[in-house]
Amino acid sequence: MNWILLSLPLIASFSTLIATVALYLTLREAFKEVKIPEPYREEIDITPISRALGKVFPQPTMKEGSILAEETPQSGDVKLLGTAVGIRGLALLRVGGKTLILEEGEEKEGVKLIEVGRSWAIVSVGGRKVNLRVEKARVPSATQEDLNVGTDVNSHDLKISRREIEMVTKDPGIMFREIRLVPYVKGGKTEGFIFEWIKPGSLFYRAGLRKGDVLVSINNMDIKSGEDAFRILQVLRNEPSLRVVVLRNGQRREINVRIE
Repeated sequence: MNWILLSLPLIASFSTLIATVALYLTLREAFKEVKIPEPYREEIDITPISRALGKVFPQPTMKEGSILAEETPQSGDVKLLGTAVGIRGLALLRVGGKTLILEEGEEKEGVKLIEVGRSWAIVSVGGRKVNLRVEKARVPSATQEDLNVGTDVNSHDLKISRREIEMVTKDPGIMFREIRLVPYVKGGKTEGFIFEWIKPGSLFYRAGLRKGDVLVSINNMDIKSGEDAFRILQVLRNEPSLRVVVLRNGQRREINVRIE
């Protein structure tokens, strides 16, 4: 009887332990079914904010046709305006909206000049060879004035408009539609350019120049290359008059022209 009384506290403790373990297991299973919701995060539409900031701090825009890297022009964008054939050939090209002067072997704006002829040129565009020809100017039928090759001109009344000079200097292609030049070579050196053809009534014709004349200098600036001629054209824009020296019928002639 006594051992029963002594064992009662032990039985009570053991029962408490069993109950505690059972409660733990029950609660653990119960919490498995409980899902804690994630914190609420509101989605914010930033489009209106971006638009507002864009008005205050506008992003730089690229002009049409502009690129981050240099773009190779298309062959169709390259036009041959004229050529000068001498010791070293030159070509006047229109590339996109730009007018370029290239020597043989020179490269600009992605276009390399390979070879030049009297009315043609071979260029390389993007590594591909392209044959170009000068658009033929419509040569009018010969007039009596045109037939007067190498005749002297009364230089006292010669005058041309400044507007015409500015047009030619801004667009050298006009020059190649009104005249045709070939180098005048003497002793293996280019000493000037021969006017092989001059359009009657053109700026150059009214300036007293005639077919067969050898253009030597303008305003004391010698012309011994096509590049010299193009460079001088730019200088003439602000000149009040022109002093043109030519060889006519083997003799040196001076033509004075007023610009009004």
